[in-house]
Amino acid sequence: MELVLANRSVLVTGASRGIGKAAALAFAGKACEVHLLGRSVPDVEATAEQLREISGRPVHVHAGDMI
Repeated sequence: MELVLANRSVLVTGASRGIGKAAALAFAGKACEVHLLGRSVPDVEATAEQLREISGRPVHVHAGDMI
């Protein structure tokens, strides 16, 4: 099954490493506009820069913790 994700916005939590980062990379590869949420701003910013280079699309950084 092929999902059409191009030009959709997605929010990825825990995006600075592990499964969250892998999911963000996958969505960026599908031409999504990615919003990253994580507790460590420097780590999330590093992931965002990597996604911008890969996809050439907007990547937004949000700092916070979900309870």
